[in-house]
Formats: sequence, C-alpha cells, structure tokens
Amino acid sequence: MKVLHVLDHSLPMISGYSMRSHCIVRFQRDHGLDPVVVTSPKHVAVCPEREVLDGIVHHRVLTTKNRMTRTPYIWEIALMMRMAQRIAAIAVEEKAQILHAHSPVLNGLPALWAARRLRIPPSRRLRVLRSPPTPGGGPPCRRVAHRSPGSRWRVAALRVPEHGSHL
Repeated sequence: MKVLHVLDHSLPMISGYSMRSHCIVRFQRDHGLDPVVVTSPKHVAVCPEREVLDGIVHHRVLTTKNRMTRTPYIWEIALMMRMAQRIAAIAVEEKAQILHAHSPVLNGLPALWAARRLRIPPSRRLRVLRSPPTPGGGPPCRRVAHRSPGSRWRVAALRVPEHGSHL
C-alpha cells in the first residue's frame, strides 16, 4: 500500500519533527508499506525537487516568490493552495492510496482538499498539545511507549537519572 506523507519539512533538515517523521516513514517501509514524502515550501534546505533519502522518495514543493507572498495571510493561503495542487499531482503520479498529513494545519488542510478531490482516504498525525519533555537522547523511533490502565503514556525504554547522579 502506497502512503503519501505530507510534511512541513524533512531530512536533511534536522529537528525533532523531521526525525519523528523519518522514523514513521522508515517504520512503515520496514513493515511492508510503500511510503512517499512530499514537503511544503517551508522546507528551506536546498534540495532537488525529487530525491531519494534512506530508500524513501521525497518530493519538494518549491517556494514561489512574488509580491503577494509577502502579505500576511495571503502567503498562507497561497501556500495551502499550491500545496493542494502539488499533493494531488504527486498522489496521482505515485499512485498513492492514503494521504497522511503531519502537523501543522498548513499541511492538513491541503492534504484533505487533495484527498477529497482524488477520493483517497486522508489521515492526519497530531502530537499531543501538551507533552512532557522527552528525556535522554537518540532518535525518537528508538523510544518505546506503553499505556497502562488509568495512567498517561509513559516512556518505558528511558529513565531520567536522579539529579546529580549522572555527574
């Protein structure tokens, strides 16, 4: 099954968002799905319009410069309209069966519009609005979370050292 992930930005830009997103698409690939990525014009790293990173195809929606894009709110609307057009074109080209939008809403709405236009099921990933800081290091895909009845999500594979015990 081919899944088109709509991202704000991705590798080679390094951030928590890009690492989490990369772990998700890599996990899907490792479990038999065929993920493809499209990034918004907010992906500021200089990259080709289409590239393969870690065996996963990445499409870039390149930014356009004109006077209207400097006007507040007009820029966001223009970005979302351009994103919706490119998402639809890439979904057809890649024969995507699911559109999976990652936050923020500037990706979610264009993905939803494209999904409705193409009659492809949409999916959206939203992180919790208030999450505790993640202790430890390493990529997020190495962290294991579990849920026990009556408790919040807990990170099982990591433990915060006692204050001063790591000195």
